[in-house]
Amino acid sequence: MDLRWRQIGVRDLRTDPQLPFFVQWLVDRRHHPSAGATGEVALVKLEIAGDAARVSAWLDEQLHTRLDDLEVEWVAPGGSPGVVAATFRTPEGTVRI
Repeated sequence: MDLRWRQIGVRDLRTDPQLPFFVQWLVDRRHHPSAGATGEVALVKLEIAGDAARVSAWLDEQLHTRLDDLEVEWVAPGGSPGVVAATFRTPEGTVRI
């Protein structure tokens, strides 16, 4: 079995690492990489070095409508852009990577 997907935004990410990219899986749900997940682990926060206004302009939409359930902290707006950290909620507590 092959895992197949489509992605958009990856080329933009190479030139501006604060920008998001999107993946659409082209497989049956039972073969999706998250099949069997219990939901006990969840992404709850992203720390992004960059400019929220730049990302909003790229999405052509205000960020709060896209990231309702995910806390996003914008840090170092003048520094090198990109993801700084991701925080996950787990049964054993939060984990920041």
